[in-house]
Amino acid sequence: MRMKIAILIGKILCFIGKKMNRGSSFPGKIVNLIYPNILPHIKLPKLTIAVTASCGKTSTAAAVAHILKSNGYTVGHNIESNLLFGIITLMVDNCNLNGQITKDAIVMEVDERYTKNIFKILKPNYLIINNITRDQPPRHGHYQVVWNDIRSSFDDSVHLILNIDDPIVHQFSFNHKGPVTYFGLGKNALSYHKPISNNLDITYCPKCHSKLKFNYFQYGNIGHYECPKCDFKRHKPDFEATKINLNKAYFMINDKHKINIQNDVIYYIYNVLAAFALGSALGIDQNKLSIQLNELSLAQKRFERLSINNRECLLLSSKNENCTSYNQSMLYISRQKEKKTLLFGFYRISYRYPHKDLSWLWDIDFELLKDNNIDKIVCVGDFAYDLANRLAYCDFKDKDIIICQTIEEAISILQNKTKGKIYAVLNSDTEKEFKKIVKQVTIR
Repeated sequence: MRMKIAILIGKILCFIGKKMNRGSSFPGKIVNLIYPNILPHIKLPKLTIAVTASCGKTSTAAAVAHILKSNGYTVGHNIESNLLFGIITLMVDNCNLNGQITKDAIVMEVDERYTKNIFKILKPNYLIINNITRDQPPRHGHYQVVWNDIRSSFDDSVHLILNIDDPIVHQFSFNHKGPVTYFGLGKNALSYHKPISNNLDITYCPKCHSKLKFNYFQYGNIGHYECPKCDFKRHKPDFEATKINLNKAYFMINDKHKINIQNDVIYYIYNVLAAFALGSALGIDQNKLSIQLNELSLAQKRFERLSINNRECLLLSSKNENCTSYNQSMLYISRQKEKKTLLFGFYRISYRYPHKDLSWLWDIDFELLKDNNIDKIVCVGDFAYDLANRLAYCDFKDKDIIICQTIEEAISILQNKTKGKIYAVLNSDTEKEFKKIVKQVTIR
């Protein structure tokens, strides 16, 4: 009876949250207070799909949910929180009072460190792993800690969907006796042959510890690798993105299926490709998958075009404490040759802990921006001086770096003291305020 009451209260809170257009982990937190350890009592449907990664979990899970819904499945999917209470919210919102999930399928986006807690209780049938990289140093320490947590969370009953281009993710297939499906990107115009970053996560073979040879990179240490002394290498995946044309915003899968993309950035292709691989593993017709992915309109969470009084502004939401994610923004900006002004900023490093660790700033390759036709760099927020100090080590001139405290002040400076297209590289805590003020400025 206590469990039923907890679920009922959770459902009421979920209903209220939807009416207020807010999704959160709050219902799950309350349910856990009323009935701790509820997850073992949840009865999953026949199809449960989990998605985890250091970057791209949300977009990938959304693409998977879209595919399932397009093929007639009823789907439960956590859109907001991927931690423990968020998963409880997902389950309570989609089960009856007896704990039986009433949807045909569940799509779980799960934080990589929570996989060891979630998957041992709620075992997925399919697990998509997109990438593993250094992220949130005070929380994760080393990427190997994250890898160990994920590897301990699943058994041979799980069908793995793996990014073969990531040598860290590739290792999840070692000794896995269950099915494995691989996806990856072929060499393209934006692939590069020498590492741009000096901060690769992995450079030595996990099998024999010889130094890996990289034939080309897509970003970070993701690309085409091989060990010169053993059989560890990036082999041809089951589903490969080919004929990638970012200027015309499309790519092919296995040279057969044309997929239009929303963003002209490489990492977005991995998310869509992972969803295609999952749909194919489920036996969905690939021609239908192509149509459904071309209908897809994912939320522009990390890549959004704005206008400040008719001046083009590109918002690149970049995750604090994740140099690989941040470096993708640096790489993208460095490839744009027009006159430009840059905005960097954040108010807090993390919502999860009070530590003021800024070591990750020194892993970001701001050096990519040097001599790149930059007019001004504006640093904003509580850590504006720290950002400016890091940029000073890239030999930017003092007169080209402007420091301010508030977003409103930063936008005024962008309007009156800078030239060129604006690239705003902001964390989630500043981008919402930035978009709100930009909208107000544009309306005036």
